[in-house]
Amino acid sequence: MYPLTWGTISIDGVNIAHVGLHRLRRSMAIIPQDPALFAGTIRFNLDPNQEFTDDQLWNALEKTFLKDMVSSLDNKLEATVTEGGRNLSVGERQLMCMARAILRSDEFYSNNLLSRRVRIVVLDEATGSLDVSMDRLVQKCLKEALAECTVFMIAHRLENVLSMNKLLYMSQAK
Repeated sequence: MYPLTWGTISIDGVNIAHVGLHRLRRSMAIIPQDPALFAGTIRFNLDPNQEFTDDQLWNALEKTFLKDMVSSLDNKLEATVTEGGRNLSVGERQLMCMARAILRSDEFYSNNLLSRRVRIVVLDEATGSLDVSMDRLVQKCLKEALAECTVFMIAHRLENVLSMNKLLYMSQAK
């Protein structure tokens, strides 16, 4: 991380200069345009460290509108995910990444400031390649399930950022 020349950056009133980089990174979730999923199972992709109960996994899937889809699979949480999640649609992969963020959010973690819980969600063109109906689900998930997080949304679609509290418009990298 680059040192600041002036000012401070705070998360929940805590100056991040006083927080270790590893701990700071654990308080963030990044959902890129091409979401990262791994060869394994749905359970492994949601909870690689085996920290959560089945009920918590199903709750996160419900909040990301994936519960019905996963319930319909033969092996449910143990269903196979191929490398990169190629056996899932782009929208389903985005929602799986959001489910991971939800699992690490306030509901599942204690209120210890900047513990492993997610406080910041960065969406880097995360909805750019989604169809309109899937885009709406992602937006609804952001508003409902991740409402307590600070969200940085990088988007080309203006309608996706209109509900944000603050907007920063950049044109030609300025």
